[in-house]
Amino acid sequence: MTNELIDYRRNRAKETLNDAEQLFNSGSLFSSVNRIYYAMFYEVTALLLIKGLAHIGFKVKLGIIMALKKPALTHLRLCFHSNITT
Repeated sequence: MTNELIDYRRNRAKETLNDAEQLFNSGSLFSSVNRIYYAMFYEVTALLLIKGLAHIGFKVKLGIIMALKKPALTHLRLCFHSNITT
């Protein structure tokens, strides 16, 4: 069951990140950022399951995402600026 749940969460993360890319490419930036957040949430949930920490609550997951936010936003800005100049 746990491996199935890990696979499910990781697949949701990939699918949601693909959605974010499509939204970004179509100019829907707010929706793209929303999808990126959820992709990170799904991936953090999967990683916690892998480490046997399924009991970790939403606030801790949010804290992990917030710690990852700065590098992710920096990457998003770089992608956005490269799309503007090309």
